[in-house]
Amino acid sequence: MKRLGIICRPFSFHGGVETSTAGLVNALVAHGGYDVDIVTTAGQFPVPGIGVRRLSVPAQPSALRQICFALAARRATRTGYDIVQSHERCLRQDVYRAGEGCHKAYLASMGRGGLQVNPQHRLLLWLEKRIFTLRAARHIVAISTRGKTEI
Repeated sequence: MKRLGIICRPFSFHGGVETSTAGLVNALVAHGGYDVDIVTTAGQFPVPGIGVRRLSVPAQPSALRQICFALAARRATRTGYDIVQSHERCLRQDVYRAGEGCHKAYLASMGRGGLQVNPQHRLLLWLEKRIFTLRAARHIVAISTRGKTEI
């Protein structure tokens, strides 16, 4: 049996990313042959047939929450998984699902493409650099042509 860790924010069965994640985990359970854990924050409710590893992270400020989540997810998935897929910008994953495109392109579209002083933006840009150019993910999956072009 393959062990799969999926790093994601708490999800429900409505909304875009949430519906996609729920569909993925339900399909894996229905198919069989996979032992799946959701690696997430404390807000995730139980999911039948899926393990939930809740990570403790501060609620605010957003940059602290982001880096604490990335560090905790790296610790939680360091061993015990055959594949780690992340839906979040993290420090280590086998597969990164780039569901939101690229933060650099987002900032450019908002007219804020230059030097960033906001810690949250700087952190997201740094995490993306690790994923996209320093290969902190073996595989990157863009869910749209636009996201692929941005990356």
